[in-house]
Amino acid sequence: LSLTVTEFTPSVTLDAAVDDSGRGFSWVANATYRVDGGPATAMTLVNPPGDAVAEDFTATVDTSTLAIGAHAVCVHGADDKGNVNATGRCATLTVVPVGTRAGGEGVVSNTETGPAVKLAT
Repeated sequence: LSLTVTEFTPSVTLDAAVDDSGRGFSWVANATYRVDGGPATAMTLVNPPGDAVAEDFTATVDTSTLAIGAHAVCVHGADDKGNVNATGRCATLTVVPVGTRAGGEGVVSNTETGPAVKLAT
C-alpha cells in the first residue's frame, strides 16, 4: 500500500496490491479505500480484466477537504466469491499548514492559502 504525494496538487495517488494467493486463491474482484473510516470509495483496476489472484489498484484521494492533522487511509480488497479483507491495510496521511515542511519530502499544497499534505513515515 502506498500513497504517492506530488508537490502543489490537491490530491494524492493511492496504489494498492491486493493478493489472495496466501488465502483462498480466488480472483481479486475489487478494492475500496476509506479515509478516517468514512464511506468506501471504489479503486480502479490497473490492468483489466481482473482475472488473477493478485491485482493492482489505484485511486486519487482528494485532500482539499481534509482537516489539518493525521488521517487513516485504509484499503480493503474483495475476491470473486464476495470475501472481503475486514482489517485492510492502512497508511497515515498528515495534513499540515502551508509553509510547514513537515520533516522532508511529500508536502503537497492544496491551494495557495490552504493546507498541505504529507505522507507520514
